[in-house]
Amino acid sequence: MSNEAVEQRAQQDANNVHDAKSAGDSVRTIGDEVTTARGQLNPADYNAYLNSLRGQFQGNQQVLGTIDLYDSSGGNTEQRALQAITANGDELYRVLDTYNHDHDNNENNHDERDGKIGGGDIDAFLKDAKQEGTDAWKFAQKNPDLTKTLEEMKNKGGEFSKTALLNDLGYNDSDTDSDNSAFEQFQKDHPGVKGSVIYTGANGKPEVIVEPHGVSTALSYDANGNINGMNRTTIADGKPVDEQLTRNQQGVFVDKDGKPADKQAPFIDAQGNFGFYKPVDGSQTVFTKFTIDGSGTVSGEKVDLNDPTVAISGLNRPLDVNGANPDQFKVGSLDTRAVPLDPNQTVADPGLHPTAQAGHEIASGENLYKITREALNLPKNYDGPDLEAAIDQLAKANGYANRNLIPANAVLRIPPDFRTRQPVIAPPPPASVPAA
Repeated sequence: MSNEAVEQRAQQDANNVHDAKSAGDSVRTIGDEVTTARGQLNPADYNAYLNSLRGQFQGNQQVLGTIDLYDSSGGNTEQRALQAITANGDELYRVLDTYNHDHDNNENNHDERDGKIGGGDIDAFLKDAKQEGTDAWKFAQKNPDLTKTLEEMKNKGGEFSKTALLNDLGYNDSDTDSDNSAFEQFQKDHPGVKGSVIYTGANGKPEVIVEPHGVSTALSYDANGNINGMNRTTIADGKPVDEQLTRNQQGVFVDKDGKPADKQAPFIDAQGNFGFYKPVDGSQTVFTKFTIDGSGTVSGEKVDLNDPTVAISGLNRPLDVNGANPDQFKVGSLDTRAVPLDPNQTVADPGLHPTAQAGHEIASGENLYKITREALNLPKNYDGPDLEAAIDQLAKANGYANRNLIPANAVLRIPPDFRTRQPVIAPPPPASVPAA
C-alpha cells in the first residue's frame, strides 16, 4: 500500500473515532479499526498506519493509551517481540541469543551467540522458562505474554535478528552498521501501556475501563451512583463481541435474555479500582472477587457470603435503599422505608447507600411474627423451628435484649442481609408416614 493510502486510511479511522458519540463508542471504534488494520496490512504499512493514527490524537493520553493497548494485545508477533525487548532492555535479546540450535543436544554451547534467534534458540529458552530461577524463567515472570510471542515466532519459522524485526516494521538505519538509532525510534513510537486506561464520565466515576489485552467495559449508573449496567467488549477474529449486562430489581445482573450473568455486583472501590464477583461453580455462597487496578493488575480473592464480615451489594445486601428519595419499598413482602443509620453504624461497601437503611414502623395489631414472616417471604401461617431464632436476630439487631419490650410504634431496622443470611428459614421436613 502506498504511503498516501496508509495516511488516508489512518485519517478516516481517526475521523470515525472523533465522530463517536460516547467514550464507549470511541473505545469500540479504536479496537475495531486497529484490529482490522493489523489483519490487513503488512508489518511496515501497519506501523506507518499506527504512527499516522497516533499523530491525529497528540495530547489525548486516553486515546493514545487505548491505541497502544489494542495494538499490543493483537497478533503482530514482531512488534510484541520488540516491545518485550524494550520492556526488558537489550538484556532479553542477549539472553535469547545465548541459545542456539544445538542447545538441546550440547548444553556446553549455551554461551555461544550467533546474532540471530531461531527455532532452536526459542525451544531451548522456553524449556528453561519452566525452570524456576533461570534467566528465561525470570523474563517470563516479568512478561507473561513472552512465551506466547516466542511460540508464534517459532511457528512462523526463519531467523529473527533484531535488525530484521526492525526492518519488518519499517525501521532501519542506513547510515550506520548499528540498529541502535532505529531501535530508539521504535521505543519512541511504541512507549507501551502497562496498565488500564480509564475514561471518566460526567459523574466523576469511570465510564469506560480498557484493560490490558484490549477488554473494555462501559459502565452506567443509577441516580444513587450505583452501577446498574455494564457492557464488556472483547475483540474476536477482528470483530467486537459484546456482553451486555443490566441489574434487575433484585440487584442481580442479567444478560439480554434475563439469565443471571457470571459477573455479579460490579463495583468501583474507594481507590477507583474496578471489579466484579464471579460465582464459584457448585456453590451458592462462595464468589471470586476480581479487582482490576489502574496499573492493569488483576487480583482475585475468594469471599463467602456466610462470613459475617462480608457485605456485598447485590449479593447479600440489597440496593433498594434510597436515602435521597425515601419512598416505600419492599424487603421480602414487608413494607419499609429509608431510615438513617445509627451513629455507630457504618456502610463501607461500594454500591451500598452510605447513610440509609430499611426501616419498618410497627403498626397497631402487628407483631414480630408477622413482620419476620413478611421480611423473609414466608407463608402467613409458617411456624417452623427457625422462626423464633429469626425474631431474636431481628430484636438484637435493633438493640432489644427482650423482644417482648419493643414498643408498638418502634421503627425496626431491617438489617440489609436479613433476608439472605443465616439463620436459614425453611419449612420443616414432612413427617414420615408409618408403613401400613
